[in-house]
Amino acid sequence: MRDMPAHAMLCHALTMRASPPASSSLQPWACVLGAAEAGSGYDFLSRFFGPQCGINEDSVTGSAHCVLAPYWAGVLGGNKQELHARQCSARGGDVHMRVEAAAAAAADTQAGRVHVSGPAAVVMRGVLAGCNVSYQ
Repeated sequence: MRDMPAHAMLCHALTMRASPPASSSLQPWACVLGAAEAGSGYDFLSRFFGPQCGINEDSVTGSAHCVLAPYWAGVLGGNKQELHARQCSARGGDVHMRVEAAAAAAADTQAGRVHVSGPAAVVMRGVLAGCNVSYQ
């Protein structure tokens, strides 16, 4: 089995949906992981906490899943590249991931890349200074 991402904890799927751990027991951030129940349609479950960074619990953390996808692809084996996860926060959300095979040809710039998709909510709109590009 591959090494677990730093600051991650594994737990049972039912524990995933329980109350969050005490913030004093967490590192500056922590990701709680669990294998999904058989037949749930998910490969794994997650929660993300960052109380010392001002984030008690993030609803759905795409960036964390970029690290989690290769880890779970290795755990689940069988050259699994398509993964489906559930982040079990209060709002919660589904995250779809595709892990590009690291064994792809050296000329392939996509090798090892993780593609993340799923429903999203706009939480901020703005203009990047000096770019003449606005996102509205």
